[in-house]
Amino acid sequence: DLMIFGLNVGGEDDKSEIPKFTAQTKFDYPIAFPEPELIKLAFAQGDEIPRTIVIGRDGKVVTQIVGFSERIKAELDAAVEKAVNSAV
Repeated sequence: DLMIFGLNVGGEDDKSEIPKFTAQTKFDYPIAFPEPELIKLAFAQGDEIPRTIVIGRDGKVVTQIVGFSERIKAELDAAVEKAVNSAV
């Protein structure tokens, strides 16, 4: 199964804004609050957002993508396909 989570890395001050943000953007997946170690992994190569990390069934990072565009959408689709079809 494919699982999608949004990660709020903005800290405690942003928590009250999340319901409004998800309503505006029509996100229909859960928003999680990552541990510091995951934040370090996600932002090891820079602090740009949005940032997408695709993790395969084996727990390994398939790709990290920064930003969003039609080209990035195609790259993301390919990475998700690879992750979903990867062996456990």
